[in-house]
Amino acid sequence: MMISKLKRRPALIILYMFILSLAFVAGDCEDILNSLVQGDVIGTWSLQRQEGSGQDVCEGEVVEFRDDGTAILQCPGQGSITRDYTANNNVLTYTASNVQYTIQTANATELVLVGINVTRTLEYSKVSSDNNRVSGDKTSGDNSNSSEK
Repeated sequence: MMISKLKRRPALIILYMFILSLAFVAGDCEDILNSLVQGDVIGTWSLQRQEGSGQDVCEGEVVEFRDDGTAILQCPGQGSITRDYTANNNVLTYTASNVQYTIQTANATELVLVGINVTRTLEYSKVSSDNNRVSGDKTSGDNSNSSEK
C-alpha cells in the first residue's frame, strides 16, 4: 500500500504543477492577444470624424505614424508638424505633451483613438501609399490644430 502511494506522488505533483502553469500561460496569451503595438498604427491616416469636447483637430488632418517613433501631422493648406510618439499596450502617447489615446481599433483600413487625458475620439481611415503622403517637413510649427494637442 505504501509503495503504491509513493509511486503516485510524483505523478500528482507533476499534474498539479501543470494545472498551475496553465493559469500563467492563459494570462500571457490574453495580454498578447489584446495588446496592440506600434506596428499596428504605422502608416498614413486621414481624419474622418472626431467627437467630444475640445475639438481642436482640424478637419481633413492627415497623420503619418512612422516606425521610428515620429508622427507627421498636417492640416490641409498648412505646414506639417513632427512629434515623437509611442504606441504600446493599446495606448498611443505623444511624448512631448503626454497626450494619450487608447487605441480602440487598428487594422488595415481604420484607426480609432479614444482620448485618455483629453475628451475626444478620433476616427481615421488608411491612406493608400499611392495617395498623397505627408511631407517630411521637420518644422516644429504651431500645433494649434493637431491631435497631438
